[in-house]
Amino acid sequence: MPPIMGSAAFIMAEMVGIPYLEIALYATIPAIAYYVAVFLMVDLKAKQEGLVGLKKEELPQLKNLKARLVLLLPMAILVYHIFARYSLQRAAFVATLAVVVVGVFNRTTRLSPTDILKGLEMGARRAVGVTVPAATAGIVVGVVSYTGIGLKFSSLIIMTSGGYLVPALILIMIGCIILGMGMPTSGAYIMGAILMAPALQKLGIAEVPSHLFVLYFCALSMVTPPVALASYVAASISGAGIMETGWRGLQLSLAGFIIPYAFVFNPAIVLQGSWDEILLTTGSLLVGTLALAGAIIQYLSRANRVWETALLWVSALLLISPEFITDGIGLLALMAVFLSQSRRSADQLTPGL
Repeated sequence: MPPIMGSAAFIMAEMVGIPYLEIALYATIPAIAYYVAVFLMVDLKAKQEGLVGLKKEELPQLKNLKARLVLLLPMAILVYHIFARYSLQRAAFVATLAVVVVGVFNRTTRLSPTDILKGLEMGARRAVGVTVPAATAGIVVGVVSYTGIGLKFSSLIIMTSGGYLVPALILIMIGCIILGMGMPTSGAYIMGAILMAPALQKLGIAEVPSHLFVLYFCALSMVTPPVALASYVAASISGAGIMETGWRGLQLSLAGFIIPYAFVFNPAIVLQGSWDEILLTTGSLLVGTLALAGAIIQYLSRANRVWETALLWVSALLLISPEFITDGIGLLALMAVFLSQSRRSADQLTPGL
């Protein structure tokens, strides 16, 4: 999620040769649409099961939060330095110093010299997972360039797909998910960007959407069964079964599997177009996520009938891939479901009529 997208996005900025800030801007609309879809699915599920919010007296007190708002300052400093186009090394260094300084003003968050050393050690250990793939990226690129395996792999994808874009996208999606099952997202992205992104560019897709497509599916491998490493962590926290958590995670993140196809076919979603196109596609995409959430949860304003769920799937796919005609058909399908469910609700309120 921009503005801090994780290590793979920094690597992408280096490989594509454009500033990290631009990468973050291009990824903003797809990221917002993904989180809106997840929010809507959780919200509709809560309504379906009759869950309600906390009572007012059970809510956290704002006065307790105010005293700790200052702890957000290091994050704000980090974001500012990135957007101000300072070097990433300087941004990280200044933000780290800010963590120590901000902690001094509160006894509960004050760091001792031992705490600081432990934090630096932990940061160094975690950085290994980023620096090693980044350091070896140049070696991998060199090997691929000298051996020509990148061109051969791209040609193989194009040949297998028959030169058609949709089969090629499906093959690349599967390849990225398989790569992501066996290595961290950063490493999987490096391999995917070297071996698979060129195939998309040969098929006429611009560089930024090609690399974002690869990045998305390398990240989504973390919630794609049977090897869904993020689900293992979630299952240990919730106490649910690993596979059950994995399949539910896949269900909730389904928007993430559709949105990359949408921005490949309509680059306005990644800010490649006029402002009119960007605003139109963004609105269509967000409405499409509502239809998608209703189709997956099988609940919109009330429990879906079978034909309503089918119509919501059609609406979601047409709206998430924005075009004028498809948008119109998708909106009509969504309105038909709303009207049908509203009529059933009215009939229940007035059973004698």
